[in-house]
Amino acid sequence: MPHISRRELKTDEFRQTLAHSAELLGRHSGLIWRTAAVVLILALAGLLWRWYTARQQARADAELERALETFEAAVGNAPAAPGQMHFATAQEKYIAAEQQFGQIARQYPWTRPGELARYYAAVALERLGKNQDAANWLEPMTHSRKDPLAGLARFELAHIEEARGHGDRAVALLRDLLDHPSPLVPRALVLLALGDHYRQSNPAEAARYYRQVQSEFSGTSVAEQARQRLELLGQS
Repeated sequence: MPHISRRELKTDEFRQTLAHSAELLGRHSGLIWRTAAVVLILALAGLLWRWYTARQQARADAELERALETFEAAVGNAPAAPGQMHFATAQEKYIAAEQQFGQIARQYPWTRPGELARYYAAVALERLGKNQDAANWLEPMTHSRKDPLAGLARFELAHIEEARGHGDRAVALLRDLLDHPSPLVPRALVLLALGDHYRQSNPAEAARYYRQVQSEFSGTSVAEQARQRLELLGQS
C-alpha cells in the first residue's frame, strides 16, 4: 500500500476526502449494519440447518438399522444367533417390520434412510399379501430418472403388479428398466422377469427372453435359471 506522508495529511484536499468518506459512512451506517445482521443470521441459519439435518440423518440411520434387524429376524424354529431378534411366524415379523419402516419413512421423508424405509415397507407389505398398500408406497418412488433407488422400486412394483393381475403395467415397468437401466437392478433379472411374464400366455416370446439371458450372460447363475425355464417350456 502507498505511504501517505504527514505533509499530505495536512492538505485541505485530503481532509475534504476524509470528511466526505465519513459523511458517506454515517449516512449509510444503518444499511451496513442491517446488511451485516442479515448475513450473520443467514450464516447461523445455515449452520443450524446442517447441524439439524446431520442429527436427523444419524437418528434415521440408527432406526433403519433396527428395522432391518426386525426384517431379517429368525422365524419359528429357525436358530437365532445370540442377541438376534426372533418371531414365532413370518407374518408377525413383517407386521412389526412394516410398522418400523413406515414410521421412519414418515418421520424422515427427505433422508436416504427414509427413502430406503419406504421401499422396505413396501416389500414387507407385499410379503403380507397387501399388494395395494405396497404399491402405494412404491409408486411415488418410481418417478425419478436420476435416483438408482427408483429403478429398484420399479422392479418391485412390476412384481406386485404381476401378482395383482396387471400384466400390461408390469411389462411397461420392466421394459422401462431396459430402456433406463438402474445400477441396483441387473439387466439379466429384468429379462428373466419378462420371460416369466410371457411363460403362460406366449411361450415363444418367453423363450426369446430366456435365450437372450443365455446369450448375454453366459456362464452365470441367471443363465442357468434361463436354461431350466427353457427346459420347462420344452424349448431347450
